[in-house]
Amino acid sequence: MNKSFVAATLIALASSAMAQDAMQVVKPDELTWIEHPVFRGVQTAILIGNPTKAETIVQRVKFPPNYKVPPHTHPYAEVVTVMSGSFGNAMGKSLISRKARY
Repeated sequence: MNKSFVAATLIALASSAMAQDAMQVVKPDELTWIEHPVFRGVQTAILIGNPTKAETIVQRVKFPPNYKVPPHTHPYAEVVTVMSGSFGNAMGKSLISRKARY
């Protein structure tokens, strides 16, 4: 059930995002990796959307091993795909490291 919900959510987000006229779409062979302007050592590639606007974006992110992203906010919704390794996520105003069980 959980996988079905995630798939349905992603399809709904993609459908909604694709309906916007001003949406920028980038094909995989056209990816441009840039150094993140705030998080040193992190690289991002925007697939769909514009992170300077309040719209949904789809991006690829490369983190160095054991990287911890400090608490922050975005003016947009995002979809991030983990291609390899593991990823933990939390919400709040401070970074508290805990071992998660999956």
